[in-house]
Amino acid sequence: MTEADLLTSARRSQAGPSHALDELLRRDPGLAGTFIEKAPIMVVVLDPEGRIVRFNGCFEEVLGYRLDEIQGREWFDVFDPEHERDYWRTVYLATVDNVQTRGASNPVLAKDGRVRHIAWFDRTLRDADGTTVGVLALGQDITARKQAEEALRASEAQSRAILAAIPDMMFRLRRDGTFVGFYAQSDEFLAALRDAIIGRTMEQLGLPPKLVEKAHRAIADALDRGTIQTFEYELDVRGTLRHYEARLVPHGPDEVLSIVRDITERKRLEDELARARNLESLGMLAGGIAHDFNNLLSVILGNVSLAREQVDDASPAGDSLGDAEHACRKAERLTTQLLTFASGGAPVRRPLQIAGRIRESAMLALLGSSVECEFDIQEDLCLVDADEIQIHQVISNLVMNAAQAMPDGGTVTVHARNVVEHPNGDAGGESRRCVRITIEDRGVGIDEADLRRVFDPFFTTKPQSTGLGLSIVHSVVQQHSGHVRVTSQRGVGTTVSVYLPACGERQEVAAASSETPARGPGRILLTDDDEFIRRTGGAMLRYLGYEPTLAADGAQAVELYRKALDAGTPFDAVLLDLTVPGGMGGKEVLETLRRVDPAVRAIVSSGYSNDPLVAEHAKHGFAGVVAKPYSISQLREVLAAVAGPPGARRTTGRPPSGT
Repeated sequence: MTEADLLTSARRSQAGPSHALDELLRRDPGLAGTFIEKAPIMVVVLDPEGRIVRFNGCFEEVLGYRLDEIQGREWFDVFDPEHERDYWRTVYLATVDNVQTRGASNPVLAKDGRVRHIAWFDRTLRDADGTTVGVLALGQDITARKQAEEALRASEAQSRAILAAIPDMMFRLRRDGTFVGFYAQSDEFLAALRDAIIGRTMEQLGLPPKLVEKAHRAIADALDRGTIQTFEYELDVRGTLRHYEARLVPHGPDEVLSIVRDITERKRLEDELARARNLESLGMLAGGIAHDFNNLLSVILGNVSLAREQVDDASPAGDSLGDAEHACRKAERLTTQLLTFASGGAPVRRPLQIAGRIRESAMLALLGSSVECEFDIQEDLCLVDADEIQIHQVISNLVMNAAQAMPDGGTVTVHARNVVEHPNGDAGGESRRCVRITIEDRGVGIDEADLRRVFDPFFTTKPQSTGLGLSIVHSVVQQHSGHVRVTSQRGVGTTVSVYLPACGERQEVAAASSETPARGPGRILLTDDDEFIRRTGGAMLRYLGYEPTLAADGAQAVELYRKALDAGTPFDAVLLDLTVPGGMGGKEVLETLRRVDPAVRAIVSSGYSNDPLVAEHAKHGFAGVVAKPYSISQLREVLAAVAGPPGARRTTGRPPSGT
């Protein structure tokens, strides 16, 4: 059968008789062959068993085979991928048996091994008596379309994955504020929101007027200027105030794409950062104020303690001076408390007999209060390596908190015990010996929800409180390598336990001596830029039996020290002010003095109790430290430790000049 016969049969079967076409084909039998060969679609003729009979030039161009290479071979062995042969053989046989035309598409292996996707239009061919003689298949190469579809599907899948990973919400809005699209991660609330907003305007949704006005302005600017517009807003969402940032991107001539991000957590962190910066500024300001204030307190406390030493205990003036000294100590704690919280400050540690400090701090905290204090303190408490001032602050804060929890009066109980505890809990961790200080009250107690926040800065349940008390306690105890535990029950009371690592063995409790230590000669060089502190310090030194020499700055102190050394009358100790505005501070003075006399004994004094040098004075060559303001008893104690017992004059040093 010629191509004309095949085409004529196909034509008759499809569209009925066409006398004009039949006449044309009879007059020019080669026309059909030319048409088939030059057709821009693939044409292939298969016999009933699926063997290749003939194909045209387009077929050869797409799949790469010449007719003599594959003619007579079964189609399925040449072109169909291995895993699809059975399927397409079934489809073909169904086409052979069916007089109706079938359309199908399938992957085909080209000669070069690449897979081409072909869309086929198959028609059964029959001769005049109705016998099936084969199949005429017309094919179109749709590989490019398939690749584009696959790329589109991959792109869509990638876009869906990206959108699913983005926590933002996305809206499409028209210029008039009508929502026409919405996307967000799967959430029941958001799903309900999607159904509620599509097709409605911002006004119809009842959004706050200020937000609506801001959004309309941003939409207009984005569309008119062709630029991205950004604004922030707040919205009450299911009873919670949330903060959002909206970015509006032009999306067509009359729509914008709004990308909305929940920035509530970012806002919270920004607020905390701002608060931290304010605290840092406050700490710097407080440091300057504390220095000046402590200088004034040094003069007041020094003179008060000196006067108290010279007044009989039974005298009314003694009580007045005692009250004045207590007031000075309370004023000192105000600046120390602020510095400890706002600026930190390493503790100035030394082995401390803590029992007396606990009693003193608790009683001072309750002065003028209707609350009483009971003590239950173990007699042989271990020493703790601690900063006396900071531990005093811890006890004072806790006792004051306990008293404030009992506005109608009551009793605060203070316990102190030697205990063995595990830093990581009872089940693990290396055990260590600690001193446990426990403060109990029978006050209003703390709710369980608030109990988790008691150490947070500025958190308080008291109307007129700063919320710094327990934050300071927590900070100080941590710096001492200890920890704090709080238990409370509403309406029953609160118990706070402070654990401080012990150092050494248990201390021997000695009776306090009321005798004034023996006085004796000794030469002390005192340096301070404040005239009143120099005068007060000089008077205290003279009372203690020392011979004071006063210097206004570091340069004068070095000169005086050098002259005394050259004269063979070296100073037994040097009391150096740590900070001298515009001059040599204590550290620089000591470095210079050690070049002059390596055996110099220096004591550092500072109103900056949180200065790292004060905490680690020994590393910088200082033999002792005394924080401003200091009393005569504190001065006596540090001088006895550094300069030696009164009367033990220093004999080392250079010989006098000229000898």
